[in-house]
Amino acid sequence: MNNKKSHKHNELILKPLGIDTRNEHTVYMRRDCPVCVSEGFEALTRIMVSHGDRSIVASLNVLDNEALLGHEEASLSQKAITSLKVEAGDLLAFSHLPPINSMSAVRGKVYGHRLKESQIQDIVSDLAAGNYSNVEIAAFVTACAGRRLDIDEIIHLTKAMVDAGQKLHWPAARVFDKHCIGGLPGNRTTPIVVAIAAAAGLTVPKTSSRAITSPAGTADTMEVFTNVNLSLEEMKRVVKQENGCLAWGGSMQLSPADDILIRVEKALDIDSEGQMIASVLSKKAAAGSTHVVIDIPVGPTAKVRTSDDAEELSQRMTMVAEAVGLKLKIVITDGSQPVGRGIGPALEARDVLAVLNNEGTAPTDLRERSLRLAAELLELSAKLAKYFSPQVYDSIFSGKLDVTIQTQRKPLTVFFSDLQGFTELTERLEPEILTELLTHYLTEMSKVAIRWGGTIDKFIGDAILVFFGDPITNGNREDAVACVSMAVEMLESLESLRSFWRERGVARTLNVRIGIHTGVCTVGNFGSEDRLDYTVIGNGVNLASRLESNSDPNQILISEDTYLLVKQHVRCEQREAISVKGVSHPVQTYQVIELVNASARKDTKLEEVIPGLSLALDPFSLEDHEAARQLLSTALKRLKPKVKKSRDKK
Repeated sequence: MNNKKSHKHNELILKPLGIDTRNEHTVYMRRDCPVCVSEGFEALTRIMVSHGDRSIVASLNVLDNEALLGHEEASLSQKAITSLKVEAGDLLAFSHLPPINSMSAVRGKVYGHRLKESQIQDIVSDLAAGNYSNVEIAAFVTACAGRRLDIDEIIHLTKAMVDAGQKLHWPAARVFDKHCIGGLPGNRTTPIVVAIAAAAGLTVPKTSSRAITSPAGTADTMEVFTNVNLSLEEMKRVVKQENGCLAWGGSMQLSPADDILIRVEKALDIDSEGQMIASVLSKKAAAGSTHVVIDIPVGPTAKVRTSDDAEELSQRMTMVAEAVGLKLKIVITDGSQPVGRGIGPALEARDVLAVLNNEGTAPTDLRERSLRLAAELLELSAKLAKYFSPQVYDSIFSGKLDVTIQTQRKPLTVFFSDLQGFTELTERLEPEILTELLTHYLTEMSKVAIRWGGTIDKFIGDAILVFFGDPITNGNREDAVACVSMAVEMLESLESLRSFWRERGVARTLNVRIGIHTGVCTVGNFGSEDRLDYTVIGNGVNLASRLESNSDPNQILISEDTYLLVKQHVRCEQREAISVKGVSHPVQTYQVIELVNASARKDTKLEEVIPGLSLALDPFSLEDHEAARQLLSTALKRLKPKVKKSRDKK
């Protein structure tokens, strides 16, 4: 909107000159304009530029050329015009920038003082707001260079950088990402890995940076193919359609302070470890990622020069990642020489296409490296989690459990169950029906086991082996109580399972036998160098199996070792002792009757069956009460009262 009315002493009329300063906010004034004279502005002064309720901080460039700007005019760089949302003829107000108090903390860091969390938050806030000049940013970058940031400072910096910008949220429970530390020319694996992971069904909303210390960043290479300056809505649309995308992070204000730091780091050719960790992980956390594969190339000209440096960096990154809620998989790769054949955006893009198109002439090193990293990302996927108990899966990918042959002896509570007469059913049922019934049974039992914290070892046909005490334990007593409680709930869930079987034409009653024993077992990774099985072995497992075979249908038989741990919580009846191979003495057994608090549970439990209606209600195990109320309401609406017909007597 053109505004020719009189204006205040600190106002000038905008005259665009079409000057592109990329991401810099820059203002242009004549040296003799009333604002420069009255405010005492000098070249490179950081000043506040306002229009209405919007304002930005910009660096001042002073002109002496009267032909470019009139006495009452000022100009802005294209970036500043876009940020301020102004047009030619608008009135702009100019004022001094208030003192930047956070610079005192930066000066303290220059002299070797440790930064507090509040100080880091203030610094990042001022950075994101554009209050720092390039000189002041350079001071902060230099003060933090090398390893001048300790682990707590890095964590605080990462969190502050996340909080300073937008945070993306995705409907998927697990959101994946991949990042390379960099410093290796031609190592353009990210577009290939993202394409593979997205095609496999993983959610991969990848944001990448432009070049910092290499000839091309991932965003630069992808820009050869397509537009990478996506808005948030555009990014969401692409991810919804394709499962993944690759966009420039700077266009969506994710960790905006990081983009400002990177600009100066590139000019200085400085990439400090602490700021690099904060930069990478803040971007991932802000983008909504939950699981990230980090590629650390090691070589004489890479960012990381030695294996020892890589291990230290890996440890620090893992600690910071845990603090911000990210799960990392670190992959240390060979960084001794460039990857692929091309260097620079266009040539690297050509290599990427050659690999994705599976061309025979595609660079072998780029293909192999990309496939390895894609495999690492897929291993983090929830799809593979289905092959592991949740405790084992989390332990592996958190780094607490090494994927190597290793075992240990420790006390465990072992659960064994088996369906009575199921073998006979396999001979009479069609394979499809049999598979459906067994899948439903094992699924429901698994849900109960996971809910109580049990480690599901394996399914042996219709038999289930579960143990408590590894890789996570709450103590021998608590583990034993949890195991018995799990078994009780499994038996209680049989009624709904029986209904499911009857609906599919299986009239035979579904009965389960359960045995539980607590004792020292051998647990860990067994197998060969290329095929491992996380399992438990020993007499404890054999004894649990024998207890199951000696149990009555729909009963739980436990050993005396288990009974002594759970007797305060479980009411049992003593049964006869049994002889077990490998055990020199008879094993005293106990039949589980009920949990000590089961009486209260029975009072609220409802099970009724009448012709046309079957109802089973257990408020203790019911998780979604609102869904239950809606279901009952729907059922009541369908019960229309019957109207009795009558004839009037005449």
